[in-house]
Amino acid sequence: MALFGKFGAENIGNECTLAALLENIHRYRPQDEVLGVCTDPEDTRLRHKIRAVRIEAVVHRRGADRNILRFVLVRLPAEIVGWVKAVRALYGTDALMMTGTGMLTDSGESLLGFPYEIFKWVCAARCCGCRVRFIAVGVGPMRSGITRTFIHTALRLADYRSYRDNASRRRLQDQGFNAERDSVVPDLAFSLREPPALETSNGGARRVIGVGVMDNYGPPDTERRRRAFFDTYIAKTAAFIVWLVRHDYVVRILHGDVTCDEEPRSRLRSELARQGVGPDDGRVIDSDIRSFDDLWQQLTMTDIIISPRYHNLVLGMMLNKPVIALSYDYKNEALLTEAGLGEYWQRVEELDVERLIAQFEQAERNSDAIRLLLENVAQRYREQWKNEYSRIFADL
Repeated sequence: MALFGKFGAENIGNECTLAALLENIHRYRPQDEVLGVCTDPEDTRLRHKIRAVRIEAVVHRRGADRNILRFVLVRLPAEIVGWVKAVRALYGTDALMMTGTGMLTDSGESLLGFPYEIFKWVCAARCCGCRVRFIAVGVGPMRSGITRTFIHTALRLADYRSYRDNASRRRLQDQGFNAERDSVVPDLAFSLREPPALETSNGGARRVIGVGVMDNYGPPDTERRRRAFFDTYIAKTAAFIVWLVRHDYVVRILHGDVTCDEEPRSRLRSELARQGVGPDDGRVIDSDIRSFDDLWQQLTMTDIIISPRYHNLVLGMMLNKPVIALSYDYKNEALLTEAGLGEYWQRVEELDVERLIAQFEQAERNSDAIRLLLENVAQRYREQWKNEYSRIFADL
C-alpha cells in the first residue's frame, strides 16, 4: 500500500494526517507493507519506519517552466525518468492512498507542480493495476485550466473519493466535476485513537490560552500590500496577547510549520517586547514545536485555543478544548460550523481585536457546554471514520 502526500517534519498538519492513516492501516490491515510517496522521504523513513520515495514537485517553482530550451533539454528527459520511477515504485502495490487537507489546488504552484505530480502518480498507479483512493482531501483554488484537467482526470481515475468538508465537494462541483456520490468525512486526524488523559494546563492558578501564529500574507497581490497585510496581522495578534496578559492569563504561542512560521514568531516576539511583554517573565510561553507529538503535548497544556492553523484547531477539538479560528481559508470556517461552533471564527483579513476579545469571553463563559459538545462531536466523528475505513480498505 502506498501513501501519497506532502509528508515531512516541516508541516505538522500533514504529519497529523499521515499519523492517523498509518495508525488505522496498522489497526485494520496489520499485514500490509506501507510505502510513503512524499516530499521528504528521509524524514518519513526515520520518523515512521516505512519505506519512502520522493515526490519531485517539491523542487518545482512557479515560472520555472517558461524557458522552452531548458524545458526541452532538462525537464522533459527528467519527466520521462520520473514516470518510469513512479511505475517502478508502485509495481506490485495494491493501492495508492492520496491524502492531504489542502492537496487539490494550484495555489503557489508552477504549471508542472504538485497537481501534475498527482496526475502522474495516479496514472502510474493505474498502469500498475493499483486501486486509487482520495481520502478526506481538501479542494483549494484552481486558477489554471491545465490544473483542473490534471486534478479532475486524476479524480476520475480513482475508485474512491472523499472530501474533508462540504465546501470542498461544492468547489469541485462548481468546476463541473461530478462529485455527487462522493463522501464528505471529517478530517483524518479525527480517526486517531482517543487521546490519553494528559495535563490540561501549566498547573498554576492562571488559565493558559493558546494563540496560534502563521505565515499569513493574505491573497495574492502586490508585495507592498502583502507585507502591509502581514504587519497588520502581527500587530493585531500582539494586541490580543497583550490584553490577555493584562487580564492575568498565561499565553502559549502555537504554530504548525517549522520553517514557514519562524518569521511570524520572531516578529510577534519583537512586537510583544516593544509593548513590554517578554518571554522571560512566565506570562508568554514560546516553545519550539518540531513534531506532531510536540504540538499535541502543547495543546494539552492550554485551556482555550485561538489559531489560524487548521490542525491546531482540529487537535484542540479532539482534546475538547474551546477553539476560535482566525480563518485564512474556508476550511477553518467549515470545520467549526459543521461542529456547531459557527459563532467562534472570523476572517483573518478582517480581524477585529475587540470582537475577538468578545468571542474569547463568550467561549470562556460557555466552556463547559463547548467541552461537552466537542466530546460528542469527536465521538461521532470517530464512529463515522470506523464505517469509512471499511469502505476504504474494501477489496484490497
